[in-house]
Amino acid sequence: MELEEFTQYNVSVAIWTYIPPILIVIGTTGNILSIAVLSQTSMKLSTTSLYLRVLAVVDIVVLYTGLLRQWLLYLLDLDVRWMTESGCKIHTWIVYVVVHSSAWLLVAVTLERVLSVMFPHTVKMKCTRKAAYAIIAGILVLFLLLNAHYLYGIGDYYSQEGNETLLIPCDGITDGYYYFETTIWPWVDFCVYSFLPSTILIISNFCIIRTVFSSDREASNVRGYSGNATARRNKTSSMTMTLVVVSATYVICTTPFCVYTIYTNIFSEGLSPETQATRSLLWSLVNMLQYCNNSINFILYSVTGSRFRHELKGMFCKKAFVPRPTIYTMTTKSSSLHPVRQ
Repeated sequence: MELEEFTQYNVSVAIWTYIPPILIVIGTTGNILSIAVLSQTSMKLSTTSLYLRVLAVVDIVVLYTGLLRQWLLYLLDLDVRWMTESGCKIHTWIVYVVVHSSAWLLVAVTLERVLSVMFPHTVKMKCTRKAAYAIIAGILVLFLLLNAHYLYGIGDYYSQEGNETLLIPCDGITDGYYYFETTIWPWVDFCVYSFLPSTILIISNFCIIRTVFSSDREASNVRGYSGNATARRNKTSSMTMTLVVVSATYVICTTPFCVYTIYTNIFSEGLSPETQATRSLLWSLVNMLQYCNNSINFILYSVTGSRFRHELKGMFCKKAFVPRPTIYTMTTKSSSLHPVRQ
C-alpha cells in the first residue's frame, strides 16, 4: 500500500502545509514586538531584558532556517540543503547553532533569576550587563564549535550500486560520520537541547517558586511592610512568573521532539506502510510543538508579565497620541499673545 492511502499520512501533509506559515507569522510578529517592548527605556538596561532580546532574535532565525525549510519541502518539494553542497553544510550548522543557543539563553536568564530571587542583595554586583554580554557570547561560540562537525562531515555522498553511481545530497560523506550522525549525535543533541536544559530549568523553577512563597510568608508576618517594598516585590514576582512559565513551556514543547528522534533512530527498520504513515503524523506533531516554543514567547510575556503589558500599551499609546498644535494670536488691546487650541 502507498502512504497516500493512509489518513495519518494525509493529515501530516496537511499539518506541514497549513500550520508553518501561521507559526512563522505569529513568531515573527511576536518576537519583533518583544524586542521593541524590551528595548523601551525603562526595561532595556535590565540584564534579563538583554537575554530575552537576544532570545527573540535567535527564535526568529530558528523559524526561518528550520521551520521555513520544512514548509517549502512539503509545499514545493524544494529543499534548500539540496541546492549546493556548501549550502547544505552551512544551513545545517546554523540550524543546530541557533536551536541549541535558544535553549541555553533561556537557561542563562533563568539561572540569573534564581540568583535574583535567592540573593537579591548581591545579584546586582554579580549579574552585570558586562557579564551578560560575556555569557551570551560564550553560548554562541560554544555552539558554533560544538556543531562545526557539520561543516566537514556532511555533503554530497556518492553511492555505488552495481554499475550505477547514485548521488545522495546532504548526507554523511563517510561511513564513520554517518554512524556518528545517526547513532551517537542524537544522544548528544538530546542532552544539549533537551535533557540538560530541561533538568536545570525544572530545578531552577522549583527553587524560585519555593523561595518566592517562603519570602511572601515572611513578608506577610512583618508589620509595616512599606508600599515601595511591596511594589518592588510585585515587579520582581511579575518577571519571575514570566520566566517560570516560559521555561516550563520550553520543557513541554521540546521534550517530545527529542524523545521521538531517538526512538526513531533506534527502531527504524522493517516498518510497515501503516507504521510509516503513523510516524509521519507523529513527526509533524512533535515538530509543530517544538516550533511553537520559538513562536509564542510574546504571548507568554503578555499574559504573565504585568510590566511587559504596561510597556506594550505605553508604546502604542505614545505612537497613537499626536498633540494638537497651539496657535498664538495677537490681540489689539493688550498686544499680547494668547494661545488658541484648534
